[in-house]
Amino acid sequence: MIFSFSIQGCSDDSNSATNFKQEIAAAAKQAYAELYEVWLTNNQQDAHAAMWYQGNALDTMIDYIAVTQNDALGVELGNEIDLLWPGAIKEGRWFDDFGWWGIAILNAARNYKLLGKTSVDDYRDKAYEMLDKMLYASQVWSLYQKHQSPPYKSAVPCDTNRWSAYAPRFEGGVWNSLYGILDNCPTEIDPSTGDSYPSGDPSDIYINPKQNTVTNGLHLVLSARYYRQFGDDKIFETANNEWSWFNNWISLPDIPVEQCLGMPNSHCDDLFDANDVKPSLLDSNTKLIRERVGIFALNEGCYAIDPVYKCKSVNRDAMVWTGDQGLVIGGMVDLMDMEGATDFPDSDSVKQILDGVLDYLTQTQKGCPYDSLPEGVLRPWIYFNGWQEGCDGEGFQLDRTGENYKTGPGVFMRYLLYAYQNNEDLRDYIKSNYRGVIFANASAVMDENYECGCCNHSIAEGSPYDICNLACQTNRLASLIMALAIL
Repeated sequence: MIFSFSIQGCSDDSNSATNFKQEIAAAAKQAYAELYEVWLTNNQQDAHAAMWYQGNALDTMIDYIAVTQNDALGVELGNEIDLLWPGAIKEGRWFDDFGWWGIAILNAARNYKLLGKTSVDDYRDKAYEMLDKMLYASQVWSLYQKHQSPPYKSAVPCDTNRWSAYAPRFEGGVWNSLYGILDNCPTEIDPSTGDSYPSGDPSDIYINPKQNTVTNGLHLVLSARYYRQFGDDKIFETANNEWSWFNNWISLPDIPVEQCLGMPNSHCDDLFDANDVKPSLLDSNTKLIRERVGIFALNEGCYAIDPVYKCKSVNRDAMVWTGDQGLVIGGMVDLMDMEGATDFPDSDSVKQILDGVLDYLTQTQKGCPYDSLPEGVLRPWIYFNGWQEGCDGEGFQLDRTGENYKTGPGVFMRYLLYAYQNNEDLRDYIKSNYRGVIFANASAVMDENYECGCCNHSIAEGSPYDICNLACQTNRLASLIMALAIL
């Protein structure tokens, strides 16, 4: 879909301001219609690949209903949620899949009347179901130590020392998948069906099993918002533990650590000239949140290192995703006034990350000659280097063309909206510092030349489940909603 709208800019003239808002409103209406059409498709052949994208998109569509107070669209969307839910949820595999849907359902619960419901109970139950499915994510290390893999509850003989150096540095966090267990130990579990859940080697450069920011951020937001909306002391403890994990990692001094040599690693050798690794989740130079933790627990005086930071073949400084910044500030906003939370964050902590986004994620960085996005427009990740000809864009490190990570601007804008709506101090900060960025993004997504990369996913081009279509339309709508809210 090509947007034919353009922004002429704002002036002090009230007619110009009115026309400007009408222009954005028309573009947002068009973007919602396109995203809705892609989101509700029921092509089961590609359902698993699109599952988390649909949860991400739903959250933004509900934001549109809430900001515009459109009852008719709300009732229509509410009915489709009921129809799509059973088929979508059974497609979950990775623990974060359930986080995206759970948070969207909590958004539905906050707007249940607009969605045509007379009670919030069904949405509450669905959100709790998603929390329950993420329960195993917090038990990954303990399950490995017991050589158990749910729902199998009996221990079996296994190599107990294979990954002893890969214990978590801090308690309270979650993993994106299970540790694969050797020999005859059960290795796979899907929280929704009981089989075929991803598992892997923690020394591998691949994406699992890791304590990555997106899975922990989703778990934090889901548990904190559930508690804020419905109470439940058990869920409060979950949110508080998750925040303690984040706070420990963010507060960790960002200085190089002593690396363990001779660790099992199939992708890079333990060489003395390996990268120095700074362990904090908060990059001390950019003030941005890194994509995953870099080290494990202290083991015999040294630390096992995630190869994504150690290997020379990977740019360790480029492991920053725009969507993670949104998730973390969203969770911090939820924790700020939560009575009883341990070392709860303040608005200055959020502003530090927001300042980092302005400095490093809204403008071309040194060494990125192919980044043609206008200044002020959100990049999907740090050191973004454009979408190359033939759809062979330089993806986010381990994701080839960045199909998952290109959703970053939309995720960030959704949580920027949440901060704007739910914290007065941040609302003033966003008005003063982000107004230009918000309108630059709105202008960009309405431009007929707007780019969001191409899709090299195995899903056939033109499929209703075109991942790029779901991702890009969500980015568009989230950017336009933020502009509508601040006007």
